[in-house]
Parts: sequence; structure tokens; C-alpha cells
Amino acid sequence: MKSPRPGLSLGADFEGSKEARSSKIRVHSSLWNSRLRFSVTAPGVPSLLLRLGVICLFVMAVTFPAHADTLTTYTIDFTTTSGIAPTGSFTYDSTTGTFSNFLVMWAGDTFDLTAAANGVLIIGTGTGCNGESSTGSYGFAILSQTLTGCAPTLGWIAYPEDGFSEFVIYATTSTPSGGTVGDYINAGTYSNNYPPVSTGTWTIPFTAVPEPTPWMLLGAGLLALAVAQRRKRPA
Repeated sequence: MKSPRPGLSLGADFEGSKEARSSKIRVHSSLWNSRLRFSVTAPGVPSLLLRLGVICLFVMAVTFPAHADTLTTYTIDFTTTSGIAPTGSFTYDSTTGTFSNFLVMWAGDTFDLTAAANGVLIIGTGTGCNGESSTGSYGFAILSQTLTGCAPTLGWIAYPEDGFSEFVIYATTSTPSGGTVGDYINAGTYSNNYPPVSTGTWTIPFTAVPEPTPWMLLGAGLLALAVAQRRKRPA
């Protein structure tokens, strides 16, 4: 029989009677089951999830006011001085200053003004308003009627042409020579409708609720998971 390698011992688990070895096996099995139960039902797991959820909600509460209007959908309230009233809405990201899904419906036609709102068309010298530029943030200043440093005329006009319809939102001023210059958000579409020329003004509400942020969704998910874990624990 070969002797064990130096430094290697057969150990106490292989010594003693059959009863002793059986007792050691039961002890090891009991320890393993205890560890398994702890890993699955440890009281600290739901508590940890609950703490993480509270931390996420706290961070959300601190950062949310700064990003409250990050992504907001507005419904435009159009008023009509003549013709047919349009309807429309848009989504605006105040962090990046960009529009998405800016659609207006008028007389059976749909106009996509997203690109136009993100790149305001400036005709002539423009209105001279503060921050005047071909950007989404300036487009939002027109739509929210928060222009400063100027006194333009604000309105919208929609009109048909041969096989085509145009919808225009404008902020204009008159020139000394009697001309008109200004800033325009406009789009056209192919159409076989021939409604009357329509004009009017608009407002947008400032009570729209922003879309949920990732922090809000994460915090709510962790809290829900913690509650579910607590309910599964035996009484």
C-alpha cells in the first residue's frame, strides 16, 4: 500500500466508527441546508431591496424637478377667426430642445411639422426677438408664446392649392416699407381637398404631465419586488 503524499492527511472524516461518520454527514448536510435557506430567504434580501427602492426614489425626488419637463406632450388649443379649426399636438424635450411627433390635422389632411419646428424658417430680417434662431428651442418659444425683446403678430393660416395644402404657424412683423418679415413653422402635404382658407391663433397648456423617468420606473420596480418578497416569507 502506498503511503500518502507528504503534507496530505486522510482527515478525521475517514476515521472512527460508521456511526461517527454518519453523524458527521448529517452535520454537513444540516449546514448546507442552512446555507441554502439563508441564500433564498435571508431576511436581509427584501430589506436590501426596500432600501434600494427608497434610495432610487430619493434620487428621483432630488433630480426630478430639474428634469420635470424633459419629455412632455402638449395638445394645441387652436382658435379660429375664419374657416375650419385644426387640431394638433407635439412632444418637446426641454433638455435637448427638440420636437418629436408634431402633427396637425386640418380639413382631413395631416401635416408633419416636426422638422419645421426644429428648424424655424426665418424670412428677411426676422422678428428680432431674443434668441432668434433656426432651432427647436426657439420654435418652442414661438409655440409657447414666450418670445421676448419683440412684439410680433402670432397666428396660423391653412390654405389649399392645386393638389396641395399648406399649414403655417407664424410670428411676423412689418417693415417700414410695408413688407412682412418673420419666423415660420410650416409644412405642406399633397391633397385633393379644397376647403376654404382658414386662420386663427393658438395656445398650449402648461399642465401636461411629463413621461415617467427611468429613475421612477426603477424605484417603483424595486419597491414592488421588495413587497412581493415580504409577502412570500413564512409567518
